[in-house]
Formats: sequence, C-alpha cells, structure tokens
Amino acid sequence: MRKNYYYDFIYSNIGFVSLVVSDKGVVMTSPPEKSLEKSLIKIKDFNNKLFKNEEKTFMYKNKLELYFKGKEINFEDIYLDLLIGTEFQKKVWNICRKIKFGEVKSYKWISEMIESKPYAYRAVGNALRLNPVPIFVPCHRVIGTNGKLCGYNSLQGISVKKKLINLEKYYKDSLINE
Repeated sequence: MRKNYYYDFIYSNIGFVSLVVSDKGVVMTSPPEKSLEKSLIKIKDFNNKLFKNEEKTFMYKNKLELYFKGKEINFEDIYLDLLIGTEFQKKVWNICRKIKFGEVKSYKWISEMIESKPYAYRAVGNALRLNPVPIFVPCHRVIGTNGKLCGYNSLQGISVKKKLINLEKYYKDSLINE
C-alpha cells in the first residue's frame, strides 16, 4: 500500500519551519530558517510525492506554534514516522526526546544513557546532526560538557540553537510557582 505524505509550514519569531507528515506521524521538519525558501530546502530532497494538506498537518503545526509562543509542549507524545536512521541514531533521538523543556544535557550524557556506548560523544553529535525532525527531537537542548553550544544543523548555524535555548529559558524562568 502506498503511503501519502503531506507538507506545510509555520512562521515563528525564530523563522520558518517546514514539515512533512504521514497519516501516522511526523516524518521530517526543517530547523527554523530565515525564509520559507530556505526552510523548504530540506523537504525538497524528500523522495516521495508531497501533498499540501492543512487538515493533515494541523495538529503538528499547532504544537509547533504553541511551542514558539513559549508553551511547554511534550513532543515525546507525538509519533515520529521516521524513514531514515540507524538503530544507534534512533536510540540517540529517543534519548534526546526525554530532555525536558528549558533543560539542557550534554553529548556525554546522551552517550552514557546508551548501553555499551558511554564514550560515543562524537557519534551522538553526528546522529543529532542527521536528526530529521528538529524541535520534535529537541537536539538544540544538547550542549558540550563545558557548557558551550556545539553545532546545529541549520543554514543559520548555531545562532538558531541559542535562540531556541533562550526561548525555553525565558519562558521556563518566567513561570511562577504558587
């Protein structure tokens, strides 16, 4: 049976995000980019026919829009219909999904979470570089053990990672506990 794939995009204060979904879940997203054209670059290489369908993408777009407005969204609840990724990469992406809104963890932390791979920092970084669903797999929350920002697969580079971390920090720090 042939799968259908649908695409759409959102605009946020950080940039445009394009997304591809199936009837099952999120397949691919772009990181935030300065222009719609740049955000569409990632999905142009998608090797399946895409249909523009706001009804099929609505739920995912809504989650992204709420996220960019500072709402704490649990993206771990959203099914990912990943078409790529080795077993190791998928382990890394699943561990990364457990990092909560407003928190950051190190590449080392992720590698230590993988049985038999406690020193695989570089492999973790490479897996995150190939992350097909930025934001849904929040690879921007992963930093160096020294606290420095390290890489982000966006045409805008590491500045997007910093903006996403700051977006979450701003809203997390502004929450009032009564």
